[in-house]
Amino acid sequence: LPIMLGLYLLFPRIQGGLWGAPNDPSIGRMGLTEEVSPGSILHLLENDEVAFRAQFDGPTPPVEERYWRALVLESTDGRTWRRGVLKDQSTPLAVMQESKPIRYTTTFEPSNKRWLPALDWPVTVPPGTRSGYGHVLASTTNLLSSLRLELTSDRVFSTTRLEEIEKRANLQLAIPPTPRVKALVAQWRSLASNPAEVVRRALGHFQSESFYYSLSPASLGDRPVDQFMFDTREGYCEHYASAFTTLMRVAGIPARMVVGYMGGEVNDVLGYVVVRQSDAHAWTEVWLPASGWIRVDPTAAIAPERIRYGIDLLRSIDALGWSIGDVPRDAMLGLLQRGHWDHGLRWVKHRFDAANYGWNKWVMDFGPEQQFVFLRTVGLDQFGRPLLLLLLVIVVGLLLLVGQSLLSMGRLTSDPLQRAY
Repeated sequence: LPIMLGLYLLFPRIQGGLWGAPNDPSIGRMGLTEEVSPGSILHLLENDEVAFRAQFDGPTPPVEERYWRALVLESTDGRTWRRGVLKDQSTPLAVMQESKPIRYTTTFEPSNKRWLPALDWPVTVPPGTRSGYGHVLASTTNLLSSLRLELTSDRVFSTTRLEEIEKRANLQLAIPPTPRVKALVAQWRSLASNPAEVVRRALGHFQSESFYYSLSPASLGDRPVDQFMFDTREGYCEHYASAFTTLMRVAGIPARMVVGYMGGEVNDVLGYVVVRQSDAHAWTEVWLPASGWIRVDPTAAIAPERIRYGIDLLRSIDALGWSIGDVPRDAMLGLLQRGHWDHGLRWVKHRFDAANYGWNKWVMDFGPEQQFVFLRTVGLDQFGRPLLLLLLVIVVGLLLLVGQSLLSMGRLTSDPLQRAY
């Protein structure tokens, strides 16, 4: 251990710090996928593996503003959503003068994937990454080890005009809408004077009718949107995002599905946000002439508890057999006010995670500049690289000699019979 520590501290650094040993590339991690169909995000509900941690330079945004976009899906066969022909296209964001950029540092866990979830909307593209369709970030290689990036996002921006190829892709309907769906959308359009009003009426329909956010929804057949809207009326976030995106396209409004993560837990020791696979989420974006692409999350209309309190509360509600959305306020407050055991467990978990995060941060950040600061602290900054290498060889050699001597002494004195002989 002393030899390894000496090598780590004194061996000349290359730019970029220590990124850790890569994982086995043949091992895939369970997380978001490039295709979303009913139930594909729901299966991550019990997966509490860490996806990434984010440390903000300033105040941490409130939970309802922490949408982490990872993939934009504009192609569908009527049931499954996936990236289409636009996936490699990138269009710049026009950041407004009144913008308030949010700067933060994200440490991504190995995933064997390339996408890099970023807070809505990322406006920087760090080295080693690229920007794809829908202003999502991706690494140029699969993440086989931890990756730490400094990112900037902004909520005050203007998207460029909608090109014809993008408009067609985001109005595509794989199968014609059923008569019930067409009639419902026609009703919204007849009462609306513009596309924004259609969006508001659609959200109002979800709120006023008997729709439920469920962690165990019924299976859907070959016409999932029709069956969901008029028969089952229950689902997880991908059910609502898929249905809402399709309904907007039927109304003639360009729409697409976005998948990523929602919220995350703030570590009460160091203040960073921990986002887990169970925080996976899906929502809709619609194109409005006056605004460009804007986020519309039907889940927030159906189950604001999911957005405000996170997935842990919903799991507690579901475990009690209650219907999400029908829980009395007093009962919900009781679930939020955990017992002493839960508070103690959370206290330990946060401190353990903070220690692990702090150590990994120090190791990953120990690049040439940090090494120079360390050498200056111990008075070795005047030595050049050749002398440092020579010093390292001498120190390692002495440690090896001492270790060999101790081992030899142990062998000589370990057996009384051998000593007598």
